[in-house]
Amino acid sequence: VQDSFVNTDYLQNDVEGVQDEIRKTVQRAFDTFSGISGIGLGLPGTVDAKNGAILDGPNHKKIQNIPLKPFLEKEFSVPVKVDNDTNCFCLASALFGKAQNHAIVCALTLGTGSGGGIVMHKKIFRGAHGAAGDHGHMIIREGGQKCVCGNNGCLEAYISSHAFHRWGTTAEKAHAAARDGNTESKKQFQEVGRSVGIGLANLADTIDPDAFVLGGGIAQAHAFFLAETKKTIAETAISVHAHTIPVFVETDQYMGARGAAGLLLP
Repeated sequence: VQDSFVNTDYLQNDVEGVQDEIRKTVQRAFDTFSGISGIGLGLPGTVDAKNGAILDGPNHKKIQNIPLKPFLEKEFSVPVKVDNDTNCFCLASALFGKAQNHAIVCALTLGTGSGGGIVMHKKIFRGAHGAAGDHGHMIIREGGQKCVCGNNGCLEAYISSHAFHRWGTTAEKAHAAARDGNTESKKQFQEVGRSVGIGLANLADTIDPDAFVLGGGIAQAHAFFLAETKKTIAETAISVHAHTIPVFVETDQYMGARGAAGLLLP
């Protein structure tokens, strides 16, 4: 069952194909475990948590507006909770992970794209319209690099796989090269780290959390950029407390899945 959280090839299918793959994944869980009382689902992009559908997902256009909550409730006859995948990641860190002793947690994921989440006192903060926490699309450089969302200068364009593709490589290759001592790859991660720091400094000044959490595939390379991130926060943020906010890294690839399960907790 866990393997299917990693394999996202099915996201290229049509609506029926996506629903069928998710149904089969959930069915394997029901076949493997007894006493399942609910289903939690983390989805990329802006999510309608009430109706269980992606409203906008720049990196996954084909799965927008699929009503997964009613579909799964009909198929399995248990309650279904749906939320943004980085909200789920943030919730998991606040409930079970490195941020569990902190009240206000901001998460930022670095992967194919860049997601964000905010958890306050163990509850996801969604804002007035359910779109709070999309940190990856804050503008950090006016007129900067084109983002997949259509804007220029989004944080995502500088800290996700898109940045490495622009440099003619992948995050995985760059990480391997950095471990081997490649100077150019190390510089690339330093640039990522500085951009992450600018983003977190903005969050320190606007939300004033008491913990930051980083996740996603690129966060696995934190040894090559985290120091630059912390340095940039200290140099950039106006808040006199910003430099004291811990920046945790969650490397468990199933943290988002644990947070999706956490949606079902009272």
